[in-house]
Amino acid sequence: MKKEEIERKIAERAYFYFAERGYVHGHDFEDWIRAEKEILEELNSTKRKKSGSTTRKRTTSSRKRTTKAKSTKTQNTSRRTRTKSK
Repeated sequence: MKKEEIERKIAERAYFYFAERGYVHGHDFEDWIRAEKEILEELNSTKRKKSGSTTRKRTTSSRKRTTKAKSTKTQNTSRRTRTKSK
């Protein structure tokens, strides 16, 4: 999203807070900061949701590799134990 679009959304949200307060002047800075914080959090959470699915897939596949490596190691140990017993 472009910087101009983000600023427009912030301005709209800040104006909403101004209207919600009954158009009382003197709180423009507070309204802007509150709106900016909320809009940026929304944008960041959207980005995390989109990239989160990719991250989970990588984690899952690495777990599979780790589990597979452990099972192979366990099998090799079992074979050695059987050989020594005979």
